[in-house]
Amino acid sequence: MDDALMIDALFREAVSAIGAGDVATLERLLAAHPSLARDRLTAPGSWLQAKIGGALDGFFKNPYLLWFVAEDAPVHGRLPKNIAEVTRTIIRCAQGAPGLQEQLDSTLRLVCWSGVAEPVSRWRHWNRSGPSCRCWRRSSKA
Repeated sequence: MDDALMIDALFREAVSAIGAGDVATLERLLAAHPSLARDRLTAPGSWLQAKIGGALDGFFKNPYLLWFVAEDAPVHGRLPKNIAEVTRTIIRCAQGAPGLQEQLDSTLRLVCWSGVAEPVSRWRHWNRSGPSCRCWRRSSKA
C-alpha cells in the first residue's frame, strides 16, 4: 500500500472514531501515528469524496483531522456527546506541531459555521470572516 493510500485509510479510521466518540480508538491511532493530528489529508479517498464532495475543493481542502470535530462538512450528520473529549484528544497529540494555531483557528471557524454544531450554529447570520464581538457575547448567554 502506498503512503497516500495508507494515510487515507488511517484518516478514515480516525474520522470514524470521531463520529462514534470512540476516544480509546482515537488515542490508539494517534499514539501509533501522531502525524494524523499534525498533517493534512492531501489525497482524500472516495469514502470522503462521496460524503462531502465539493467541499474538498473549497473550504475543506486538505483537511486536518481536527476539522472533523466541527461537522461543517457533514460526514456523520451529528456529533457525539463527548465531542469535547474527542477534540482534546486530538489537540493533545498535536501539541508542538508547526501550524497548530492555524489548526485551532480554522477549526473554531468551522465550528461557528457548522449546521450540526450547536448552539453556535444558531448565529449563522455571522459573515464568513468571523463573528463580531456582539455575537460572541450573545452566544455565551445562550
